[in-house]
Amino acid sequence: MKWRFDGMFKLFCIDALVVLLAVMATTVVMAQGSSGTISGRVIDTNGQPIPGADVVVTSKYLQGPRGTATNLDGEYLIPYLPPGNDYKISVEAVGYNKVIQSNVTVSLGTATTLQVTLTSGGTEVEVTSRPPVITLKDTKVATTLTQQEMEMLPLQRGYQQTLYLAPNVVSSGMGGNPGVAGSTGSENIFMINGLNTTDPVTGTFGTNLNFNFIREMEVNTGGLDAEYGASTGGLFNVLTKSGTNELHGEVFAYYTDQSFNANAHSTDMSVTKPQPFHNYDYGFDVGGPILKDRLWYFVGYNPTLFTHHYEGTTSATNIFTGAQVHVPYKYDDLSRNWFSSAKFNYRVNDKHNLELAVFTDPSHMWYNEGPFPTIDARALHTRRYQGGYNVVLKWYATWSSKIFMETGVGKTHSILQILPWDHAGFGQPEILSYNFSPALSLGPGSGTIDYDNRDSFQAETKVTWLIGKNEVKFGANYEDLKWENFQGYTGGIQYGLYLNNPGTNPLSPLLHDYKYMYRYTLQNPAKKEYGKYIAAFVQDKWSFTDYQTLSAGVRFERNEVLPGNGGATLGLNSYSP
Repeated sequence: MKWRFDGMFKLFCIDALVVLLAVMATTVVMAQGSSGTISGRVIDTNGQPIPGADVVVTSKYLQGPRGTATNLDGEYLIPYLPPGNDYKISVEAVGYNKVIQSNVTVSLGTATTLQVTLTSGGTEVEVTSRPPVITLKDTKVATTLTQQEMEMLPLQRGYQQTLYLAPNVVSSGMGGNPGVAGSTGSENIFMINGLNTTDPVTGTFGTNLNFNFIREMEVNTGGLDAEYGASTGGLFNVLTKSGTNELHGEVFAYYTDQSFNANAHSTDMSVTKPQPFHNYDYGFDVGGPILKDRLWYFVGYNPTLFTHHYEGTTSATNIFTGAQVHVPYKYDDLSRNWFSSAKFNYRVNDKHNLELAVFTDPSHMWYNEGPFPTIDARALHTRRYQGGYNVVLKWYATWSSKIFMETGVGKTHSILQILPWDHAGFGQPEILSYNFSPALSLGPGSGTIDYDNRDSFQAETKVTWLIGKNEVKFGANYEDLKWENFQGYTGGIQYGLYLNNPGTNPLSPLLHDYKYMYRYTLQNPAKKEYGKYIAAFVQDKWSFTDYQTLSAGVRFERNEVLPGNGGATLGLNSYSP
């Protein structure tokens, strides 16, 4: 189905998007939770805490061992662990048997709780049965989706389709932007590798990524802590793959066409003629060590090609005579996408780790988005450039057994350009006859020209401080947003024609053949909007028993919208307990 809008509506859309930018500034924040945590308590057979016990974790997804010592209450915490189900935890203390617990699972954005009991002696005890995954300190409502689950289920290739597997996540009618617990599709936050990729203008997803490059996903639908930015919908957390000490990779290829679909039947009244399509989707990914236990890499590349053939006849009715004009159409839409993902993990030393991630999704499309119906096929022809790149650098620091820090900076960039197929199309105005319903395009002009650039710079830092039985977190976020948009008409103008002169062709594209002519131009085709987001939070999780935790926190947010034309700045402050 084709949709078109007149010039006044286009102006309304631009103004509405400006308002949306102001609204979305209140919900965007650089993402947290691009790793997991193991915490717990070490006790003796009498249930008494064992202070000073050495706790060390290892995994094939972890660069070298990571360790800490228990405090006076026998408690420990090891943060910033990549997700995995093969963690091995070694616990030992003077005068006690050493215990090794294998097959421990760490999930994205969650804290796995593991209590270890040491017995007197000097031997080593290994437990290989998989312990239950218990998260005693998390209040959020979340669903974790692993790489294995995404590969086994019959889903579309984009990560957005997997979100609907979580409870309370349903279709909103906005493709790839689900509604969560009654919210609309523009109230979510989309995070990839700790970077907020939500579109700053529309509030929808801003980056495409196929699940071959994804390690794990977390779908949060409620109960978020103060460290997370405000969201009236869901918070979708995606972690891409990383390298390991072993060389690994895959080559993949997918193909679909109309023969994979069920046949249309004559009772399907909407079916006129077959609309064949071809979808080619292929690529590879590879990861491994550059320096064992020191520097890892992962690289993935996924080009796609999609063609869709449309053929049929549409009709327009003359509102004065009732005569119908039957307009045949026959065209092919073609799109090319180049998805990529790269990540480098560097272990500076036992206390500091760096992670650099880059992922891109540029697309070139040769669509037929011009006015429809049209008697001149050239009016349909448009080309579209969209997509962009994202880059994020994370620093994980362990300052002591009680103080941990996560710091990150990132940038997102995306474009959207809708243009005529060739240079000749720029000079052809769109000509519409309002003698017909729907309005009938008579000339070769495709109408709208659109240039759109959206950029964001993000920075955040978060500190975790263990004080007795309290896990205190505090941090700050900053985000700088920029939106530049230009809209125009091919030929610089749009013509609307009404009521033919006597004896003239009702399908004539000549302006002088009509009694009334309307000229549409854009008074302010260029828009610039800037936004700033500043936030700070503090929260405390008090574990007053081994199985009960009280969580409290407060978050301050300031949102600013700065019009590029020099207008008044809009600033909003809010506090969220």
